[in-house]
Amino acid sequence: MGEKNNGILEKTSPNSPFIIHHSSLIISSIYTSPKFLRSPFFQTAKLLRETFDFLGFEFRWDLTREGRPGVFKRTSKKKLKASLANFTQWAKSSLRRKVKKWGKTLRAKFQGYWNYFGVRGNFKSLEMFYWRSLRILFKWMNRRSSRRSYTWDGFQDMLKALKIPEPRITEVSVLSMGISQ
Repeated sequence: MGEKNNGILEKTSPNSPFIIHHSSLIISSIYTSPKFLRSPFFQTAKLLRETFDFLGFEFRWDLTREGRPGVFKRTSKKKLKASLANFTQWAKSSLRRKVKKWGKTLRAKFQGYWNYFGVRGNFKSLEMFYWRSLRILFKWMNRRSSRRSYTWDGFQDMLKALKIPEPRITEVSVLSMGISQ
């Protein structure tokens, strides 16, 4: 095998399955050893990779601000992709109407999305949906005629005039409701 030197097994033969120790660089095949696989570090790392989808959310393990493992939710990739595809279909079909008419529908679509997916820890997914859907909307609004309907700045001004809601977390914490646990 090898000799122990300051808690590190040094490689003494070419067939040794343990650590190659070279000055300050340690390259190890010890990470596949049964002892490492049972270590709390490996179990936590393995746990952090596990996810499952349920009701449009991907539940995943991540570290809390205190550094402890916890369960977090974000929009599942499959649901995000489907939502963007549905939004594209809506944009293609309804943008031939007057801006005020579809503006009300657009507000309702975004607010409904924020209400359902607006949970703590999911802001990046909300923001991604918002910006991608705005790009889709901008693209299809500019395809209404042979001339460009809007510049990006004009488009942003139109969104402000229609009072389109920006992404936000709508989940209410248990503590703010006054309910004791």
